[in-house]
Amino acid sequence: MPLPQGWDEIMTEQTVTSEPPTFPRDPARVIEPAGVFDVAAGERLRGALAGTPKGADVRIDFLAVREFHDTALGVLARAVSEAKEHHLTITGLGHHQRSILRYLGVDGRTFDDGDRTAGQA
Repeated sequence: MPLPQGWDEIMTEQTVTSEPPTFPRDPARVIEPAGVFDVAAGERLRGALAGTPKGADVRIDFLAVREFHDTALGVLARAVSEAKEHHLTITGLGHHQRSILRYLGVDGRTFDDGDRTAGQA
């Protein structure tokens, strides 16, 4: 069975997951990177965001990411700034990642802060 549109763009050898993707959903889309979120994964996510219809509700869920590269957060910040026509929600980030993204200009209202326990980074 073929993967849903866009899923193959965010899959890498490092991001293999046994769970099927949860998007597309109409009118919302959920993007769920997994494994290592590095610059290449950030660029794929950026491409997936660019391919979503304007005005779409998009949730980016990082709960399945086990390792973040800080350099990839710069790519994510750029992707968020380029996706102003979308209604974005970012979940699954630790305090460190949220702090860096805020420093890079991502509006704090974009984050769903209730998705991780206080002890996680």
